Amino acid sequence: MRNSLIALLCLLFSSLSQAALIPTMEFSHAAPFSGFQLSPDGKAVAYIEAINGENLLRILNLETNTGATVDLVGRNRAWSHGSIYFWISDDRLVYLAKTGFEAINWDGSKGRALGGKRRQLDGGNRLNMGNVLHAFRHQKNERVIVENIDVSVRDSSSINQTTLDRTRPSVAQVSTSWKGMDLMELNPGSFSKWLINSEGEIKGAQEIKGTRYRVVYRESPKASFQALPGMDWDDPQVRPLGFGENDEVLYVSRLNANSRWAIYPYNLTRKEFGPVLLENKNYDIIPQTDTPSWSGMIFSPDKKRLLGIRYQTAYPRIFWLDQGLGGVQQALDQALRGRVNMITSMSDDLQKLVIYSRTDRDPGTYYYFDREKQALSELMKSTPWNKEGQMAKMRPIKYKARDGVLIHGYLSLPVDKTQTNLPLIVIKDGGFWSRNTWYYDRAVQFFAHRGYAVLRVNERGSSGYGDAFKRMGYQNIEARVADLADGAKWAISKGIVDADRVALLGDGSWAGLMSLITLAKDSDVWACGVVRSPRTDWNKVIDPKITKGDSMARYYERMGDPANPSDPISQLSPIQLVDEIKAPLLVVETSKTKPDHYTYLKKFVKALEDSGSTVEFNNKYKQKYGYEVVGQWWEDAAAFLEKHMPANR
Repeated sequence: MRNSLIALLCLLFSSLSQAALIPTMEFSHAAPFSGFQLSPDGKAVAYIEAINGENLLRILNLETNTGATVDLVGRNRAWSHGSIYFWISDDRLVYLAKTGFEAINWDGSKGRALGGKRRQLDGGNRLNMGNVLHAFRHQKNERVIVENIDVSVRDSSSINQTTLDRTRPSVAQVSTSWKGMDLMELNPGSFSKWLINSEGEIKGAQEIKGTRYRVVYRESPKASFQALPGMDWDDPQVRPLGFGENDEVLYVSRLNANSRWAIYPYNLTRKEFGPVLLENKNYDIIPQTDTPSWSGMIFSPDKKRLLGIRYQTAYPRIFWLDQGLGGVQQALDQALRGRVNMITSMSDDLQKLVIYSRTDRDPGTYYYFDREKQALSELMKSTPWNKEGQMAKMRPIKYKARDGVLIHGYLSLPVDKTQTNLPLIVIKDGGFWSRNTWYYDRAVQFFAHRGYAVLRVNERGSSGYGDAFKRMGYQNIEARVADLADGAKWAISKGIVDADRVALLGDGSWAGLMSLITLAKDSDVWACGVVRSPRTDWNKVIDPKITKGDSMARYYERMGDPANPSDPISQLSPIQLVDEIKAPLLVVETSKTKPDHYTYLKKFVKALEDSGSTVEFNNKYKQKYGYEVVGQWWEDAAAFLEKHMPANR
């Protein structure tokens, strides 16, 4: 059945591909198969199948090649593509549904809501859940420890005020098989992260005050939490990452002598840091905040041992502490050359592994590896219709900004085109502080396939390049947006790009806001611009009536106060810069779920029109599925770009 489905998908997309261009849907549709997770005994694998409007949980027995399907949409339990889910026993899973976390047997039986209104309907007490913090695998009642955000806690700004704060969860223990629930720990009002050991004991927490953090710890459940020496308010900041074997060590990320975030062990008996475990002279291993994708600690399934660490340099990297898995990694890299090969799931005995193998031109293939038999077999291509040979490579680049600061980025050039005098799209996407990484990017491939060079810039303020580089972006919006324009100028100076055909595309609220400022401040660089769902007024973003407490403190520290006339950010709202935006602009709004933002956006477009600017506004996206909306606005953007800076023929 599975092979028939894959063949049908490939036939469908190939039938659409007779034209010169690969159809948009092949790019806009996210990978239909993802998230392969092994059962604890390694005999079964569960994965997500998301094709068109379907969202299915598939479970495949690897020994009998038989399986079961849980139709989450049909059960009124639709989850988002790429949802969180994991096994808690050989037969039972917990997954994130639209209404919160739920548990279900692999055959679709004995479903139970763990939180929210559905839990009440199942006969339990109301519980508003956050993340799952720990699973008692194979134990009676198959319990999990979860964040409980249904308890009012003291607001850090007022001792007498109580509030429901989702950033300050308490901790509860919940059965996934019956209605039992116990409150384990009430948040004192300042804990943002709980530290739980492999036995499910609450041993510590990360405490926050304004923009400062500290780590507290206790020896036993009856003891009080105390700040760990070297991790108090006035000490250099750290990020707790997890416990080592027998709780003798707490692994943390902290700044090394080179101002890079590195991994250190902290001895909980002697209360002191040990020698650095992993560091890089140019890159952060795991930064304190805004961690790049596919980065993190790899613990054993029972959470008793640290096995390895994933991190990002110009490319994804992995460091194994477990020598056996390190040997497996070497063998995989020999067998699957030129690819990033990641062990993403393992059985409890570490003998059965799921491998995710990918490149910048291939979304990836999942493999099953049996260490005892030394046998590697393909499970599934994540995107069966992908045409790797027609996809563009993503090349790490670096250049100096106008003030001499070294900036990193990624450049993709269209396949089978002369690699000079190309039209260029600078894409700004993602969060305000997170960095771009090397991987298969659907938007990059879509535009590169249509003849455009594509540049993604990790401007100052991006995480991953050290604390000093990130802080260069604090309250320095103009320098950050200048880095984007300087990236385009670098590509022009190298002869790669035609200076008259350079566009800026900002995808999302923060990215759109930054892009609009860039279009205004370096207006001579851009032939045109495209923004999707941008914010247009800093006062509506950094608003003390909406954002409170520590979150507002971080906004002020990193960006400034737009309500303060002496603060540079007060003069940098796109709505204030309308007269400086000269390039033709396409403004796309794919969602109207936030009416206030939509109203402000329409006012911004009207102001552009009144100023005489060339602006197109498109908000008529009514496609049924998300990938159709994405595909349609990409096509609208491509048509706009073709009008103002056509690709080479």
